[in-house]
Amino acid sequence: MIVQNVVAAGAQLTPTISMTPKRALKFSVAFTLFGASMHYLVSGRKEASLNKMITGAVLALASLLFL
Repeated sequence: MIVQNVVAAGAQLTPTISMTPKRALKFSVAFTLFGASMHYLVSGRKEASLNKMITGAVLALASLLFL
């Protein structure tokens, strides 16, 4: 299904999602947590450390709360 927006001639386009400072901060915190979680998941797998892998999984879930 193709969705098209029809805009009248001369009308300004409005963004679908407006980026506010609060939203930018939430995205940056979420990506930072997700990056840390990937580090813990990968290093936990290499070292066969279940504690690191659980920490990585918890950080990955926590990063979803900020989105």
